[in-house]
Amino acid sequence: MASRAGNLIGETTAGDDQVLLYDRASFQPDEWIRRDSSAPYRGQGLFTESVQRVEQTVKFGFTNVFFVTIRNYGTVADRFVFKGPANVTGGIDARYFLQPAGTEITGAATNAGWTSDLVSAGDTREVRIQIIAGNANLFNQDLVFTSTSLTDPTRVDLVRMRLLRDDDNDGLPDAWEQQYFGNPTNAVASDDSDGDGFSNLAEYIAGTDPKNADSNLRITQVQAGPGLSVTLTWPSAANRIYTVERASSEPVGFTGLLDVFGNALETSYRDTWLTNPPPSFYRIRAELP
Repeated sequence: MASRAGNLIGETTAGDDQVLLYDRASFQPDEWIRRDSSAPYRGQGLFTESVQRVEQTVKFGFTNVFFVTIRNYGTVADRFVFKGPANVTGGIDARYFLQPAGTEITGAATNAGWTSDLVSAGDTREVRIQIIAGNANLFNQDLVFTSTSLTDPTRVDLVRMRLLRDDDNDGLPDAWEQQYFGNPTNAVASDDSDGDGFSNLAEYIAGTDPKNADSNLRITQVQAGPGLSVTLTWPSAANRIYTVERASSEPVGFTGLLDVFGNALETSYRDTWLTNPPPSFYRIRAELP
């Protein structure tokens, strides 16, 4: 799967953190830095970590694989120190490989850190990470991976990996099944338990209640104005990515307008035009972190 970094990462509001939630995280130490609103360039002001988290379900004892990309968004060549997590009681059975060659860097990444070669401005290095989920302490906590600029050690970026236990390997976390079905393996992902037209897996992805027919992903309010604008509102969860799409004149050929990290309970988006718009159709898509 491709990274969502191109859509989700990029400072649009000074002083805000950016969010990446997907199966490929991306380290960009020169780009992902919160800065003061008066700072004339990135990297000056507040060196605060970005909020990046990747969440994946995995069966106990199985191997989880994901990737991180170290990207130099600076203007000069630099080296970066990549280090795996060391915050797990009982340890973590992880291996690290430099892509695409497959060179193993586990020894360095799990100790002082693996130091990259010189990375040109705009260039990348990708690391494949394999974690065997054989320690119960791995689940439902943040596994923190860091990338640090060797030139300027104050520039540190973090990605937080969270493994969600899924003992029936159906894509539904055990905790979610326990919450809604009273047992960590009772739910059937393809079933529509509340008869609202959405499967249990779709309800999990959308962040809705699989036992409540009135809880599903839909646009619940469309409000015109002010001016040439319309505001859409839909039910949402705080740990989901939502995409707003629009089609003109007829409901085909939808194009994306916005990727947004949802709010708790509901999220809204206001679409605006400079001139009178044609008839417009909207839809909302949800994706897992």
